[in-house]
Amino acid sequence: MAAPAAVAAVKAIGPKRILQLALAVVLVMFATLGTMLSLPVVFAIALGSGGTAPTDSASARPVISGDWTLPVTGYTINDDFGPRAAPCTYCSTLHWGMDMGSGCDEPVYAASSGTIVKVGEEGSYGFRIMIDHPGAVQTLYAHLALGSATVSPGDTVQAGTVIAREGTTGMSTGCHLHFETRLNGERINPVPFLQARGITL
Repeated sequence: MAAPAAVAAVKAIGPKRILQLALAVVLVMFATLGTMLSLPVVFAIALGSGGTAPTDSASARPVISGDWTLPVTGYTINDDFGPRAAPCTYCSTLHWGMDMGSGCDEPVYAASSGTIVKVGEEGSYGFRIMIDHPGAVQTLYAHLALGSATVSPGDTVQAGTVIAREGTTGMSTGCHLHFETRLNGERINPVPFLQARGITL
């Protein structure tokens, strides 16, 4: 029964007009579906992950406590300081820093005021920056995006100065910052080091 009615409609309205109407119906359906699908996307963009408004990394600088701050914002800790199960065949089983992931090309900040002493590639660190701070303290920032440094050796920086961008250079399994703290040349756990300075990782 439906077939004779369709044939009659085509004869009465004409095949060209039927195609135009069908196309209009399809476009309306896609527009409606697109609107329905875009609402979750809009909410996701507005809320970001975890239901909080996303931070524009260029304008959202880390909180500074005294003369120290976190080297990245909005991060997830991907690996801790100390012994570990190697996450890849070429990775070490002793990890000398904290892996903090905010995302590819997110800004990396100087954790404290000091003088830039190294900028460039170094083995498994990939593209890295090292800063000398008062009191025989050094901080190291590794796996940075190649060529993203905004500083050069000899430059002085303050806590919260953008020094580079997160990357995945060297022996890295994805975009993140490998952050080290050193005292008298010895690599030490950044967690208690920063906690003693009012910063919680």
